[in-house]
Amino acid sequence: MRTIPPARIVARRILRERDTRRRVVVVVGTPARRSTGEWACPWQLQGLGDGKVRYAFGVDSMQALQPSFEAIRLALLPVRDSLTWCDGETGGLGFTRTVNIAFGRALSDRLDRMLEEEMERYARGTKARVAARQRRAARRPSYRR
Repeated sequence: MRTIPPARIVARRILRERDTRRRVVVVVGTPARRSTGEWACPWQLQGLGDGKVRYAFGVDSMQALQPSFEAIRLALLPVRDSLTWCDGETGGLGFTRTVNIAFGRALSDRLDRMLEEEMERYARGTKARVAARQRRAARRPSYRR
């Protein structure tokens, strides 16, 4: 099986299967310019599927790097409920959906606003729950002397 050479690796993440603790290594390589002028970013899932090196493409190295993370997210989607990262929540692998600018700036801006509003709403709710928990704890009698 072909792998991305260690000197060409930009990032690496180790995931674990929830039940077996078997390692799945996600590897992202350095984007490189092709003879066509476009850029290609290699990525690979080691220990899952066929292990082939795959590529994401872009007009520059940054654009080639960004869709590699989306491709990894999509490749892990069918099995994400059986994987963990840093022994965290199952399925929380750190590869989040990105907003694709290819559909135009208006949609991208709208989706960004929606996401920002939802994150703010979640943060407010979390803050309110923590404050309520602290108030309840403060009202409890203390038996320490």
